[in-house]
Amino acid sequence: MSRNAQKIYSAKAWGRDFAQRIKGEKFRVHCVFRRVVNIQSDPPRPLLSLVVNEEAMGPNSLLVSADGFDSSVKEGSPVVFSPPHLSCGNLKVNCSRIKNWKPQRTD
Repeated sequence: MSRNAQKIYSAKAWGRDFAQRIKGEKFRVHCVFRRVVNIQSDPPRPLLSLVVNEEAMGPNSLLVSADGFDSSVKEGSPVVFSPPHLSCGNLKVNCSRIKNWKPQRTD
């Protein structure tokens, strides 16, 4: 894959808060880790997260079908949600088959 090639992944699920906020707010990449990309709204509100482990899911998260994130996702990059895709830098997530996440009961 060339340096500028866009990586396309599938979204598995999104939390309620993520689904509501991504559609109406502007975001930039806040910080990038191997298994998490945090995005910050403008004006600032609690971070939203792109995660690769279901254990990390929550109301502010999007579960992405990937092994992890790499240096192609840069801090400060704009995040654009144009259904059915979410893009940030060279990362593109197809949200066309996404499901609403619900926490598992623990009782």
